[in-house]
Amino acid sequence: MKMRRSFLFVFLFSFIWFSFLQPWGGFVDPDAFYHAKMAALILLHGPLQIFPWLDLTTLGAHFSDQHFLFHVLLIPFVKLFGMLPGTQIAAVVFASAFLTIFFLILRRLRVSYPWAWTMLAGISAPLAIRLSLGKASPLALAWFVLGLFAMATPRRRGLAFLAGFGFALSHGGWIILLAAQIFFLMGGWMLGGRLKVKGQRPEVLGDAMTVLMTCSGVILGLLGHPNARENLVFLWVQVVKVGLLGASGFVALGQEWSPIGVGALVGNLGPVLAAAGLVMWGLLSAPREPLDLMRARQSVGFGMVVALLVALTFKSQRMIEYLIPVFILWLATLGSLMDEKRLGHTLRRSHVLKNVRTFFCVVLGGTLIVHEASGAYHVLRTHLRRFDRLTVPLAVLRHAAQPGDRVFHDRWEDFPELFADDDRLRYVSGLDPTFLAEQNLSLARLSADLVAGRVTSTAYDLLHDRFGARFIFLERPGRIAFEQTLRSDARFQSWYQDDRFQVWRVF
Repeated sequence: MKMRRSFLFVFLFSFIWFSFLQPWGGFVDPDAFYHAKMAALILLHGPLQIFPWLDLTTLGAHFSDQHFLFHVLLIPFVKLFGMLPGTQIAAVVFASAFLTIFFLILRRLRVSYPWAWTMLAGISAPLAIRLSLGKASPLALAWFVLGLFAMATPRRRGLAFLAGFGFALSHGGWIILLAAQIFFLMGGWMLGGRLKVKGQRPEVLGDAMTVLMTCSGVILGLLGHPNARENLVFLWVQVVKVGLLGASGFVALGQEWSPIGVGALVGNLGPVLAAAGLVMWGLLSAPREPLDLMRARQSVGFGMVVALLVALTFKSQRMIEYLIPVFILWLATLGSLMDEKRLGHTLRRSHVLKNVRTFFCVVLGGTLIVHEASGAYHVLRTHLRRFDRLTVPLAVLRHAAQPGDRVFHDRWEDFPELFADDDRLRYVSGLDPTFLAEQNLSLARLSADLVAGRVTSTAYDLLHDRFGARFIFLERPGRIAFEQTLRSDARFQSWYQDDRFQVWRVF
């Protein structure tokens, strides 16, 4: 009963925390509109087999709902509270559920102060932001840490299978879990070489079996996916083309896929690095003797995964959402290698060390909490896309357009909002510009040239004939050259205009 109360306590406080951070009435990441709409469509029609709204892209030819399980879990919230408000409420619930699962893992690992490590994860601004976006991150991270927990503890192969199965149905990034487990396995193998002279045997073979169980879960999840036939083609574009190879040439990916500098990474890991300093000082001051093989294996394994995720984060800053919880698990297991009684005795003997501890725990800790909370709160309200942002221009477009008409929009990131408002129409590019470039490179280049104003005299022929556009949705400012091109041709007629948006009819 006591354990159940502690889980409820963590969930409720997490719910309050993420409710405070959540920018009610809008999303900072446009993909949340897409997820909300997908849940609503699945509620009405069941799993989607085709995606006609982006028929010019690879999604039109090979569609796979990589977040299928996440969209299914959104359905009750969408049904009870409405499409967009329900998705926002679900974001708070899922973020709170992840922190509760994280706390459970820490408890099962039997580390000291699991509530403190959970709080550290919750206040870390980059992680808190990612958990609050209304995307599949909380669900993906839950499967990820459960899969690593299965590696860190014996006889958890059933959990490894479940983690692989759930990850494959929830997110296209399941390959990250397999890579992390392999690195954890490598850490156990390296530790085995060090301890061989002592006659101890780490569970390297058991770790290998756990990885195989995860692979089995992933395979079954992919085969059981409603879009199983298209999964491989979709994942090749999403994981390899977008995630690993990144943008090339004129294709500009979202900011989350861009690299991160050393200074920015250190800044984002501020609270975690402060905790790391305390743990390292404790290990140097009072290491536990003799060495606990299980604890050492966990620490080395998580350390290897941290090294992998640091490298991936330098490639793509969005990977920090995986790095922070694993970094904390690593520090928590490292902390279990300290002799707490001996360390406490050292602190009691030294008034200086005691005062230093007080300073770190109270002054620095409080400062970091305020800094992280204000940072996350601000970021989640910067460039916020409120639910009513496009109400007027999209009402004009919805009234004028007929089912099947194509809308040419100047920003690929506007697609989720357009799609959420009107699923009768077709659009040009969305979710990621690579999808259009991969399917039709010439159209992708033409789209970029039109928006940049590099094409003028043939703009009508391209928009009307090549794209088949009947309407143009233009977000201002920044498209002056494109706007001038439209005004110079009478076959483009302005149907709506304000200080931010324009809707044009193509005759």
